[in-house]
Amino acid sequence: LLMRAIDVVGSQATDEDALDAFNELVRQRFPIAFAASVGRFGIGYLQAVSVFGCTYLPRWLDSMLDLDVSDLELWKWMLSCFTMVFAVFPLALAFGAWWSSFCLHLRGLREWAFMSCGCVMAFAFAAATYLFPMGFFFWHGSRVVGVAGMIVFFVTLT
Repeated sequence: LLMRAIDVVGSQATDEDALDAFNELVRQRFPIAFAASVGRFGIGYLQAVSVFGCTYLPRWLDSMLDLDVSDLELWKWMLSCFTMVFAVFPLALAFGAWWSSFCLHLRGLREWAFMSCGCVMAFAFAAATYLFPMGFFFWHGSRVVGVAGMIVFFVTLT
């Protein structure tokens, strides 16, 4: 009825012809409409930050309650937590979405292996962009050098 109403098929077309025309129309228009509604990766940046901000951030903030506000260690940990929530985790999520778009044709063990490689690479990405530079800043002997290094690191990120 819809296909006849919008003049995609003639008024004398069979239901099977109308159904085929509808399926073709959906195949042409749905991917574009769906991508426009949910974004390129299926989840927007603000939604990703909300997810990680509500799950990861409270745990770390609870663990920092015993630190004094004037302690540089607290500010180091706060900067690192916010870097994870606002930068590293959303980037890893976007990478996972991008990576999974390449395995749509795979099935079974190949799909599992491909996605496992993607998860390992996303974890390696997070480690490379966060753990190695931050490790120096956190465990450096001088707290001032650590905070100064973090500031330089964040400035180069922007």
